[in-house]
Amino acid sequence: MTVTLMEENCMTNNTNERSKAKISQRGMHYDVRNLPRVNRCEDVLCLYNNGWDEKDNLVDFLTDSRHWCDFHGLSFSDIDRQAVLHYRAEAMSLAGYDSPQDRRAATENQEIPDFAHELLSALDYLLEQTVDMYLQHGFDLSEGEADARAKALAVIAKMRR
Repeated sequence: MTVTLMEENCMTNNTNERSKAKISQRGMHYDVRNLPRVNRCEDVLCLYNNGWDEKDNLVDFLTDSRHWCDFHGLSFSDIDRQAVLHYRAEAMSLAGYDSPQDRRAATENQEIPDFAHELLSALDYLLEQTVDMYLQHGFDLSEGEADARAKALAVIAKMRR
């Protein structure tokens, strides 16, 4: 197996140090407990497509992942939705909200801001332009998606009374 210069550079540079250096250079405030996840992704993107920057490599990787899912008969959208849920759970856990009850309490105990009506209008428009369009075109919602849609519509109706 031939190793390119970029691959050698990726393998010899300490990913953790590269990530910490980026945080330092950009003045970012980032929870370093997530660095193992960031580093795993950095390692893949560094080797993914020689000669391109990480953002372009990520776009190519996600595009190729869609093709991979098609080839294997998997739904990239379903997998992406699951990944979003995992990301949110990990982010909430790092923020100290380790159980669903903690997360609900954190959001329910906040006062509703003055712009709530604008937010509900935006949510209604978002549903109309996304989920409702999918339904009009014959796509099915998962049980969780249908439940989330029903809850959003109930809140919108309640606030419009």
